[in-house]
Amino acid sequence: MDTREPLELVRTRAIEPWEQLNSKLAEQKGVESANSDVALDAGRLAASIIQLAVDLDVDSRDMCRRSTDWAMVSAAAGTSRKKLLSSAARRTALIAESHFEADGKGNFRFLNNCVMIVDPSAGKADFLMVAAKAIGFLVGELSLGMEWTPVRTEGPEVFSPAVILDAGPDPNRVFDLLQIQFFRRDGSGDLVKFNPQSWQLELKTTGE
Repeated sequence: MDTREPLELVRTRAIEPWEQLNSKLAEQKGVESANSDVALDAGRLAASIIQLAVDLDVDSRDMCRRSTDWAMVSAAAGTSRKKLLSSAARRTALIAESHFEADGKGNFRFLNNCVMIVDPSAGKADFLMVAAKAIGFLVGELSLGMEWTPVRTEGPEVFSPAVILDAGPDPNRVFDLLQIQFFRRDGSGDLVKFNPQSWQLELKTTGE
């Protein structure tokens, strides 16, 4: 039994792993859509958040009924388990995508990689943002009064004529399993989905 104070437990078992995954997803690397390292990391983070509530004597099932975000993280946690998956967890998937911003003039910049929760009832959502809301919900349940403002890390604001990703040692494998989503700024500066008429993919090869 972990005897550390709830505040420290939330920081070390939820917030710090969230920040680490956020930084990892900001690396301009090609990711496999399914069974990627980042998707597996997301599943482990989800499981850690749910188990944290259990260890702190918070009723996770009741939280699922009161919070869609908590319910989605709970379902995502099941994807990291090898056995005893609930029916909801079996239908939930964690899919990795590479997100790029288009300037509408044929240039693109890397935003970040993103792990999406695909849930049959709740739909599709950014795992990191759903997990952040779930952590905030847990903090509120525990009345910890801590301040934490999660912010998705983005790549440099440099546009290029090509969509560039580091494919590691096997670009063919990454190419076959790659999903790319484009966005463009609207009049308010918000990112909205965008389908460019044409674009060129450039996969860089490294020895890693």
